[in-house]
Amino acid sequence: MDSLPDEDLIRLFNEGRTERDIKWLELIQQMRRAFSWLPAEFQEVLAMRELTGMSYAEMAHSLGITIGEVRARLYHARHALKQEMLPHIPEVTR
Repeated sequence: MDSLPDEDLIRLFNEGRTERDIKWLELIQQMRRAFSWLPAEFQEVLAMRELTGMSYAEMAHSLGITIGEVRARLYHARHALKQEMLPHIPEVTR
């Protein structure tokens, strides 16, 4: 069977999806890319806090660092992620 041209693959993927759905999917892809660009120590604390809901004390104990260091890493991780994502957010929320 012949491969479909890229345009046809895109059309098939997008069939039945609204423009807003497609923009949200693009935003999610961009968020994943931005997260992957963060230093490992930032990825680690973001995942622990946002995905597993660990407390600062639990994170500090698990990582062998102080709560202050957990807070600092989270602050810097969130700031870096926000800076990377800001250009993409207005497109989705319009």
